Parts: sequence; C-alpha cells; structure tokens
Amino acid sequence: MWKERVEQLIDLKQFVTMVAVELFLGESDGWTGAFGRANFYLYRPPGTIRYQLIPWDRDHSMTEDVNQSILYRTADDFLFRRAMRIPELYTHYLDELRRCAESAQQEGWFQAEVAKYAALISDAAHEDTHKKFPNDEYDTETNKVMGYARLRPALVLAEVSKAQLTPNPF
Repeated sequence: MWKERVEQLIDLKQFVTMVAVELFLGESDGWTGAFGRANFYLYRPPGTIRYQLIPWDRDHSMTEDVNQSILYRTADDFLFRRAMRIPELYTHYLDELRRCAESAQQEGWFQAEVAKYAALISDAAHEDTHKKFPNDEYDTETNKVMGYARLRPALVLAEVSKAQLTPNPF
C-alpha cells in the first residue's frame, strides 16, 4: 500500500499537520506556496531512514489574503493530494485546522500574541534610521497582521465546518 511505503520515509501525520498550520497562517511561501515548495528542511535523525519536515522562514505568514482557502494550492502537490485521499489523513488535516483556529480564538490568544510582539519591537522599529520602509508602512503592515489574527480563526472554522459536510475534494 502507498501509505505504508511512504510512512517508512516520512511521518505523514506530521506532514499533514505542517501543511495545516501553514495554511491556517496563510503562508504563501511554504509547502503549498505560490512559488512552489519552499522553506522547509528535511531532517533524518541518526539511525533511521525516516525524514521529518522542519519549516523555516515564515516571513510570508499572515500577510496575504485573510480569506485564503484551507485548500489553497493543495491540489497542485502530488504528495499532499495523495495523502488527502486517505480518509484518516483528510480528517486529521481538518482536525488540525480546527485545532489551530480554536486555539487561536481561545481568550483572544492569537491577537494577544501578535499585539505583544508588535509592542515589543514597535519603538525600535520606529527609531531605526536604517530601515527599508517608513514608519507609516510599518504601522500599516502591523495593523494588517493584527487584523489577520482577529479574523482568520473564525474564517477557518467556517471553512472546516463546510468541508466536513461535503465530500472529500481529493
């Protein structure tokens, strides 16, 4: 079987979780990104032939369309598309998206984290005389990320609920 052969080389649940988190965050330069598969490492622990995916460079998260589909460019990737044909992995994908969204909504956690880090760097960003962009552009982008954190969880929950009521599109 395909799943058993692939599972010898990669943890499919971990892979599906990584894609779910990327799509929750709207990462446009990751596994399903607009520029092809990007910004991850393959790591093989010593003594095994099984690889792990380690994402990195998340600078395109929360910057694009807050309404981005939870299936954005997933059909373009053979490995993900094939994994989604396995009912338990498709269910796991939707469950992970739901977990991300519910966790983000819990007591405004996601918004609070974004606000905390924005406040942490705000003064330094405004005072930096060598920065690439003016302060008003920095403020606009910060507000955009804040809006993303506020809106994205509910949008993802709605899309997951709809997906659970319709046939698997893969």
